[in-house]
Amino acid sequence: MSYKEIRITVKPDDYERIKNAAHAKNLSMSAFIRSLADVTIDDVRNRGTIDCEQLVELIYHLKKIGGNINQIAKKLNYGDDVSSRFLLQQLLIIQKTLKEAMHDCQN
Repeated sequence: MSYKEIRITVKPDDYERIKNAAHAKNLSMSAFIRSLADVTIDDVRNRGTIDCEQLVELIYHLKKIGGNINQIAKKLNYGDDVSSRFLLQQLLIIQKTLKEAMHDCQN
C-alpha cells in the first residue's frame, strides 16, 4: 500500500493542543489526526441528507420563530412594559413551533 502525504499548517497553540491530545491517547500526531478524520468521515456518511421539502418546512418554522423574537425585541426596544405573561406566551409559541419543525423533519 502506498501512502499519500497531507500537509497542514496550524497556529502554534493549535499544534500544542493536537500534540497534547495525541500524547494523552498514547498516539503519534499522525495516528491521532487519522483517527479524527475517520470519525469525521463516518459521521458525515451517517448523517443522511435533507430534501428540499424538509428545507422549505424548516425555513417556514424558523421564520415563525423569528417573528416571535422580533415581537419581543420590538417591545423591549420601544421601552414598552413587557410583562412576564407576554414573554411566556411568546416562548410557548416558539416552543410549539420548534416541536412542529422537529416532527415535520422526522417524517
